[in-house]
Amino acid sequence: MAQNSDQNFSIQSTIQNLRAIDVHDKNIEAYFDTLEDYECWDPLFALLANKLENEATRQEGDFIRLARIHAKYLEDNEKVSQICMNLVDSFRINYQTFRDQILSVLIEDDEFRQEAIILESVRDVLRTKQERIDCTERLCLIYEKKKFDELALNRNYESLINLDENNQKALRYFKAMHTQNQSWVEVVGILQKLYKSSKHINDAFRIGQELAAVYLFQLDQPEEAIDVLQRYCKNSPLDTSSILYEAYYRQKNWRGCLDVLQNHLPKVEKGPGRAVIHLKIGELQELVGEIDGALNSFAKSNEDNPDMLESLENLIEIHIFNQNWPKVIKCLEAMKSVVSTNTLKGRLDEALLRIKGGMGAR
Repeated sequence: MAQNSDQNFSIQSTIQNLRAIDVHDKNIEAYFDTLEDYECWDPLFALLANKLENEATRQEGDFIRLARIHAKYLEDNEKVSQICMNLVDSFRINYQTFRDQILSVLIEDDEFRQEAIILESVRDVLRTKQERIDCTERLCLIYEKKKFDELALNRNYESLINLDENNQKALRYFKAMHTQNQSWVEVVGILQKLYKSSKHINDAFRIGQELAAVYLFQLDQPEEAIDVLQRYCKNSPLDTSSILYEAYYRQKNWRGCLDVLQNHLPKVEKGPGRAVIHLKIGELQELVGEIDGALNSFAKSNEDNPDMLESLENLIEIHIFNQNWPKVIKCLEAMKSVVSTNTLKGRLDEALLRIKGGMGAR
C-alpha cells in the first residue's frame, strides 16, 4: 500500500509514536498501512489488538486485515481460521457473504486446503441451519473433488446428514459407501430415506425398484421385495417384472409367477422372446393344473418360434399322457422338420413308425 506523504506517516515516526496513537484516531488506517508495508508485525498486531478489544472501535476490516496478514505473509492457517471465526461470530456475517467478499481476499481460488480449514472453523458460528448446510456441502465438494481426503469427506458427510437427515447428496454418498462395503441393511435404510425425500415421481419409482432388488438379491427377502414393488412401484413406467417374477419364484408362488408373465406378455413383440414367455407360462400352467391352458401356451410358443424344440417336447409329453396319438404324430412330424442331424431325424422316424404301428394294431 502507498504511504500517505501528506500526513508524513513514515515508519520511523509511526514506531516512535506507537504508544501515543489513539485507536479512535481518524488516521489509524494509515498507521496500519505503514506498519504492514514494512512488515512490522509486532507493533501492528499490538495496535490492532487494542482496537479489536473495544467493541466501539473494532471493524470488519480490522479482522480481515489481520487474517490476510496471517494468510499472505505468515502462512498461519490455524490463526486465520480463528480470526475468521471471531469475525463471523462478532458481525453475524452470513455464509455467502463470507465466501464472496471475505474468503476471496484471504486465499486464491485454488487454495482448497486453506479454504477447507477456514470453512470448518466458521461453520459452527454461522447463524442459520441452512448456512451450515451450505458450508458443509462446500466442504464435501472440496474433499471429494479437490483434495481427495476420504476421512475428511466421510466426517463432513456425517455432519451433513446430522444437519439434514434427508440431504440428497449425503444420502447418495452413504448409499454408495455402504454398497461398496456390502452393508445391505444400511443400504436399505438409506434407500428408504431417499424414497421418502424424493422430489420427482420418476425418482421415487427408480429408488423403489432399487430397494426391491436389494431386498431380493442381497438380503433374500422376497416378501419384502414384493411389498415394496406393490407399494412403491405401482403404475411405474419402469419394468419391474423380472424382480417380481424372481420374488414369487423363490416363494414357489407359481400363480404369482404366472400372473407376472401374463401381464408382461402384451409388452413383448412376436418372435423368439415372446416364444420363451409362452413356454414359461405353459410350464407354470402345468404346475397349477391348467393343462388346457398349458397346451395352448406351448402351441403359441411353437408358432412364435418353430425352431425352439422345448415347446414341441412339452406338447408331446402332455399328448402322450392323454394318449392323444394323432397329435403326438403331428408334433413329431413338426419336430422332424426342425432338427438338423440325420441321427435325430432317424430316431423320430422310428418313433413315428412305432406309434403308427400301435394305432394300426388297434
